[in-house]
Amino acid sequence: MKKRNLFIGLTISLMILTIIIMKYLYIFTPFDYPKGNLEMYGYKWYDFKKPIDVECLSWYRDEQVIYVPQMNNDKETKYILNEFASLSHLENYTYEQYIADLPNDRGKEYRVNLRLVRHRDEGYAVGSILLPFSFFENDNKANIDGANFFIITQDFKEHIIRTYSNEFDLISK
Repeated sequence: MKKRNLFIGLTISLMILTIIIMKYLYIFTPFDYPKGNLEMYGYKWYDFKKPIDVECLSWYRDEQVIYVPQMNNDKETKYILNEFASLSHLENYTYEQYIADLPNDRGKEYRVNLRLVRHRDEGYAVGSILLPFSFFENDNKANIDGANFFIITQDFKEHIIRTYSNEFDLISK
């Protein structure tokens, strides 16, 4: 009986320790991974290893790109991934349809990159981009490299615009 209770206690302790280590090393655990649109790209929970930077570029047509410094914030990264995972995917929607449906007054274009940081070079993250998506300020669709299209919620779009336009000093490049 004592050995059994000891075994159960050790097993539970090991499980708790494993979850703590996963939360320390990864943005998600197998228990809180949102799947959805992320699975469409073959991602699993363990592909989102910390640190991951969020970077945002914005510009009007025919203007210089405004680059927002990279943000390394696990809570923000997780929020963006969860929101993206839940967006409605527009199946059989083409780039030609996307261009035709854009309003005349598109507003600024925003490109959001989630970058897996391998190392830093002069303060900037160097590593592969896990999820690049873009949208126009006055449109309700987001796209990934003109191949997949999603309906972006107004709240999500406003969050990105507010967070990446006001919190940082913008740097023209």
